[in-house]
Amino acid sequence: YRDETSDTLRFAVSTDLGSNWTTSDVSATTNTGYYSSIDAGTALLIAHYGIESTSPVVVDLQVARSTDDGANWSVIDVDTESTSRWFLQTALDAENGDYYVLYVDNTSDATLKLAKSIDDGATF
Repeated sequence: YRDETSDTLRFAVSTDLGSNWTTSDVSATTNTGYYSSIDAGTALLIAHYGIESTSPVVVDLQVARSTDDGANWSVIDVDTESTSRWFLQTALDAENGDYYVLYVDNTSDATLKLAKSIDDGATF
């Protein structure tokens, strides 16, 4: 989830049906976590947008990856050359473990794009 107070992306998990929650910082970079979408296979992946700069506006598509149930995260830049992105969705192919991130790149026109990872989200 995007923490509006700290302007960062955070992850929350409960192991007791929601009675108690543990949270962790996914990315301490500010202006991140917009329009996040999560999926899990052998790794947890959270695709999200981060604002790299505001003048000019540069919006990065990033994927945060955890292989230890959300205790630690690494952030991967997937697409860093757009000024406007919207409608992010992730999907996991359960048969072969491939991850997909579908998004609209609205830099010059509304172009539907697909990023794919065949290595458990390590690269796209």
